[in-house]
Amino acid sequence: MTTHRKQDPFQKKVEAMEKGFANFPIPNVQLEFRREALAPAAVVTRLQAIVQTIEAVQETEAKHREAVKAYSKAMPKDHAFYEEAVQVVTRHFGSDPRLMAMFGLRPRRKSPGPSPEVVLIEEVVEVPERELQAEAEPEATDGGSCRERGEEPTRVEAPAQRPRRPRRPAHVGKGSRR
Repeated sequence: MTTHRKQDPFQKKVEAMEKGFANFPIPNVQLEFRREALAPAAVVTRLQAIVQTIEAVQETEAKHREAVKAYSKAMPKDHAFYEEAVQVVTRHFGSDPRLMAMFGLRPRRKSPGPSPEVVLIEEVVEVPERELQAEAEPEATDGGSCRERGEEPTRVEAPAQRPRRPRRPAHVGKGSRR
């Protein structure tokens, strides 16, 4: 991999220390470390292992970055292909729950139509709108319409609709379904 990467500061220190122990003036001396005595050559070996570990991490991170870039580039096409596969399976086996489960899918349920709450809201909203339109431009009874008299029609705002609560899935709040 020929990517230019910034050298880890700790790696620089370890490499400088390694160079120092490689040129240690007394090669056969035993140096006391906290838990053991080591010759300069053994210290060089341990320091080289540290540098190799740092380099392995850097290479793995570079490969990870490249893989993420490739993944990001391929995902739109991959998602589109998956969705197309779902459509193919649904066309062929959409009504058979066992076969759909074999593909990790659930059969599509038929929509029961609008809920009574939606129908009620639609009816309540339609009636006032018709009434408001009739009030906004009354029939010409005495002197014609407001436009004939040179007046602007009165605009009446429709009442705001009450926001609809999202439906909660049947299993939510009814205990664990395991």
